[in-house]
Amino acid sequence: MAAGTRLVWLVDPQRLEVRVYRRDGSLSVLRENDSLDGEDVLPGFACPLMQVFS
Repeated sequence: MAAGTRLVWLVDPQRLEVRVYRRDGSLSVLRENDSLDGEDVLPGFACPLMQVFS
């Protein structure tokens, strides 16, 4: 994040979760039934995690 990255998705296929790190320091943990969102970095992007983990 120090290099100016605005959004990081850390995908953990063993735990079936994605950790979403943001520049402001906030963190979200998404699970298999959630949807990954591109937020303001990739407007309009959305991907159901069920598709990622299938």
